[in-house]
Amino acid sequence: MSKTTRLFSTLLIVVCLPLVMAMSPGDSEGPTRIPEPEKAFSATLVDISGKTMNLTQFSLEGQVFLLGDMGDGQVAVPFEKIDRVDLVNGQDGLVATAKLKDGQSVALTMRPKQKAFGKAEFGFYRIELGDVASFTVRPSMP
Repeated sequence: MSKTTRLFSTLLIVVCLPLVMAMSPGDSEGPTRIPEPEKAFSATLVDISGKTMNLTQFSLEGQVFLLGDMGDGQVAVPFEKIDRVDLVNGQDGLVATAKLKDGQSVALTMRPKQKAFGKAEFGFYRIELGDVASFTVRPSMP
C-alpha cells in the first residue's frame, strides 16, 4: 500500500468515525424490554418531578436488592427487608435511605446513573436513580 493510500485511508477513518458513532442509537431508545428479576416485586415510584408510577417486575438493573456503599464497604439490602427508599442527590453521590420493615433505617451511597426498571400498565419503564425521589417495594402477588 502506498504512502498516499495509507494517509487517505487514515484521514477517511478519522473523518467518518464521529459520523458513524453519532448514528448509533446508544441509550436514546426507549425501554423496549426490561431485565427479568429472579423474584417478583412491585413498586410505587415517585420521580423528582412528582410523577408516580405503579410498577410490576420492579428491579434495580435486574437485581432485587439495594446495592450501595456504606463507609469503606458495600452493602446489599434485599427488597424483602425494605419498606421504602428515599433518594437525595448529595455531594458524595446519591444517598439512599432505606426504611426497613423492622423499623430500622439504613443509609447507602449509590450511583445516580444506576437504573430502575419495571412494567407499567401501558408498557416498560426505565429511570435513572438520580431522577427518583422515592419508592416503596413489596412482593408481587402470584
